[in-house]
Amino acid sequence: MQTERIPMLLAVVLSAASASAHSRGSSEPNFAEHSWSVADGLAHERVNCVMQDHKGWIWLGTWEGVSRFDGAKFVTYSTREGLPNPFVNSIVEDESRRIWVTTNGGGIARLLDDPAQRATGAKERFKRYRLGPSSEDNTVDVLFVDGTRLWCAAETGLYRAELIDGAPRAFECALPMPRASWVPTTVRDHAGRTWLANDVDLVGVDGEHVERIAIPSGGTESNVVGLAIDGDGRLLVATHTSLLACTRGKNGETTWSERALPAPVAAIHTLLLDRDQAAWLGTQSGLMRMAPDGSSTRWLRDEVVYALTQDRAGNVWAGTWSSGVHLLAPSAVRSWTTADGLPDRSIAQVVPARDGHIVGTTGRGTFEVRDGAVRVLPGSGIERFAHVGMSIGQSADGGWWLGNEEGLWSAPGPELDFTRLKLLAFEPGRAATNVFGRILVSTTTHDVLFGGGDGRLYAFDSAAPNATCRSIAPDDSAFLTAARELSFATDGTLWLAPYTGLYRRRNGVFEDVSQVFGASIVQPRCVHEDKRGRVWLGTRNDGLWRIDDPSADRPSPVNVLGREDLGTGAVWSICEDPRGRLWLASGHGLVRFDADSHEITAFTTRDGLAGDIVSHCACDADGRVWAATSNGLSVVDSALDPPPVTPPPVFITRLRIAGSEVSVPETGITHVPALELGPDQNDVEIAFASPAYGCEGPMRWQYRLGSDVEWCAPGDEAQVRYARLMPGRYAFEVRSVTSTGNVSAETAGFALTIFPPMWQRPWFVGIALALLAFLGWLLHRARLRRALALERIRSQIASDLHDDLGAGLAQIAILSEVARRDGAAHGHLAEIAGLARTMRESVGEIVWAIDPRKDQADELVRRMRQTACNLLESEGVDVELRAPPEAVLERVGLAPDQRRHLLLVVKEALTNVARHARASRVVIELVLEGNTLRLAIEDDGRGFDKAAETTGNGLRSFERRANALGARLSIRSNPGERTRIELSMPISRLHVHAVAREDGGR
Repeated sequence: MQTERIPMLLAVVLSAASASAHSRGSSEPNFAEHSWSVADGLAHERVNCVMQDHKGWIWLGTWEGVSRFDGAKFVTYSTREGLPNPFVNSIVEDESRRIWVTTNGGGIARLLDDPAQRATGAKERFKRYRLGPSSEDNTVDVLFVDGTRLWCAAETGLYRAELIDGAPRAFECALPMPRASWVPTTVRDHAGRTWLANDVDLVGVDGEHVERIAIPSGGTESNVVGLAIDGDGRLLVATHTSLLACTRGKNGETTWSERALPAPVAAIHTLLLDRDQAAWLGTQSGLMRMAPDGSSTRWLRDEVVYALTQDRAGNVWAGTWSSGVHLLAPSAVRSWTTADGLPDRSIAQVVPARDGHIVGTTGRGTFEVRDGAVRVLPGSGIERFAHVGMSIGQSADGGWWLGNEEGLWSAPGPELDFTRLKLLAFEPGRAATNVFGRILVSTTTHDVLFGGGDGRLYAFDSAAPNATCRSIAPDDSAFLTAARELSFATDGTLWLAPYTGLYRRRNGVFEDVSQVFGASIVQPRCVHEDKRGRVWLGTRNDGLWRIDDPSADRPSPVNVLGREDLGTGAVWSICEDPRGRLWLASGHGLVRFDADSHEITAFTTRDGLAGDIVSHCACDADGRVWAATSNGLSVVDSALDPPPVTPPPVFITRLRIAGSEVSVPETGITHVPALELGPDQNDVEIAFASPAYGCEGPMRWQYRLGSDVEWCAPGDEAQVRYARLMPGRYAFEVRSVTSTGNVSAETAGFALTIFPPMWQRPWFVGIALALLAFLGWLLHRARLRRALALERIRSQIASDLHDDLGAGLAQIAILSEVARRDGAAHGHLAEIAGLARTMRESVGEIVWAIDPRKDQADELVRRMRQTACNLLESEGVDVELRAPPEAVLERVGLAPDQRRHLLLVVKEALTNVARHARASRVVIELVLEGNTLRLAIEDDGRGFDKAAETTGNGLRSFERRANALGARLSIRSNPGERTRIELSMPISRLHVHAVAREDGGR
């Protein structure tokens, strides 16, 4: 190993090239600066490390935990979330996209990003691991993963452990190094070897092989502070006072060289080599960028920078000792502030000089900018010249014109020299007055025009000998208000804009054109004629106006941009770039407006503009637009359109269903697995975020619920809630939108199905319809049965009326005729009376059978009891009727023909008992058994032989009625024994269910 220094001559050249390191050279890239602190949600002001993961989130390790940042808000993790110690040294994402955290005394921790790795409802988001028993063993500065092996650089040495399912097992010390202090970063060279650095050594790890290389300038505590590898494969090592490069030969030999640093350089704390091979040094007094050509730039001069990283968009992040984290975002805007030499932060006017440099005015003097360097013009800071304000201009011959409280001043050019200024006299008889507003130097004549504080318009002829400032407004002119802004049109018309009203001078005549604005009180602040001859007017409260016919007797102004377009109603100044686009100085930044496409682009402090309040703007000969702001000077190259900003992806970070959390990865997810929810889970809350920093601008989002639904208007709310969603299938989508309107190519979202209540589901509806159909069929069948029963009863009634009543009436007629003819009426009258009684009973039975009020089974029981009494009471036979309770019977309906057939079965059976059985006891039993109604009549008479031939119709009548009822008939009898007639008939299921419910209720 050998040490070799860059030749002294080269070091001197590099130092000279960067001698003005506090100023940015013209070739230096521009950056917009942003910062965040504890007030914005950061865990602690002291930031030890910064890392960007594969999703784009920025992770910051602080003295009080880890903060994850999306550009708008922070999510913080500490011991409550599982960190073993809140003091974080480094954060690393391995090749398997696992995030590891090293702590000061607590060992290491792994982020449990997958919800499946966490216990349900657990608050811990990290899994802790210890390397050894002591605090020194667990003071880990950095780690890395090499295949399936985890390496940790701790205070007591370099440890390793095998990874099994992402978890380390059995740490062992591979390289003991007591009291080692490691740089909190690792690099991998072109050969795939991983390098670490501590106070005295470079340590390379290649599989099982561990290599140590001594650092020449090492040996003091905390001397080595940074490590990087350049495009040529050399290892760069930063110490507190130097930047070393280590070159390794083919045989493993090493050569060290030292890179010269601009002087003076404060103590270095960290090193970053960006993608352009520029070295960024975080120092005790800010941030320094060293370009490959040796030029340098300083940033954050008042900060102590301890951590650096560059994200995928090219932004540089700087973690500081006491002011949180700072972001330097590449920008098309370049700015200068008082730190760059401006005499005051508030710039009044900026004037592109004829020789290419820039002159600007402030309340504390006038300055110029040449080759990126600021120089305050000598003599401009004295009291009489300090307040030039907006009154400065240069004529075509290079001469300079200034206005102040004393009047109009002139000086030869091309350099502006305040010691050569000459105060110009006013015409005889005219008292001197101050210069009010802007000075207008004519490009076609030798006149210099300005508005006086006395309300008059003055001109000075620079070509005339002994010329004076003369009034060019006649005494009787209506124009008696001091002009703040003056502008010549190509046709020679002079436009004048005081604080209120608008005037023009044509052919020496002043005209008040304020009335063309109607009832509006126009308050112009600037006037500009574009390349097409149109006149543009910037106002105090009403935005931007355009006059397409400025030469008309009565022009027609059109309001082109209002407050809703600009975010403000004030336009203080207008200039035009070579492409014909207008640039507007407003209270919300510098606005570029393309009148043809109506495209509006705003440049603000987020883009690097010095201040958001822009009082004046001007375009130089190279097409660069200069902006005088409330906090410094800025320039934008109008010829260089910034590349289109690609919107960042969107991640769903939180999902709540009906108030309950749905587990999603800690770092968010783009596509949530499809959800199937019940009807009471129709309240959905979704939170989302996009990692947006720097040039993307404030992020907005669009979302929709259904691919056939229009996207909502872009908004800055990063959450949405859908309440009381109707049952159905939904597809939620969200996408990011930049400030320029670009939308992300990919969306985040998920499919969502909300099932309807059970009674709305298809299978339930199908069953219900089937049941309704079945019930309808049953009802139809019942109606049909009843209709058939009625038809049968009508037929039966007709038959009975014909057979019984007709025959009875015929007999009565015959008997009556015989009695009349024979004269012996007594016997016949008795027979007639019997026939009449029989006919009355038949009529009663017919009426009972067709009466709808008698359809219940309890009415049948009453009729059977009455019939039994009528037939058997006079015979001295004991009758017992057994039946279910009346409450049960009244719920069982019977068709009319069923009731009549059952009653006739009982009547015929009892009639046989009365005529033939000689019985002393009869039992009538009616039983409900499930879907069956059973009727049994049993007597203790002398019985009969069923096989014997009979001339009667009794048994055949029983069989005929049983068939009509669809019943099973059973007759048991033998001579000298009991007789039992049993009839079992099915009844309606509805009736059976009614009976079952009644029995259950009892």
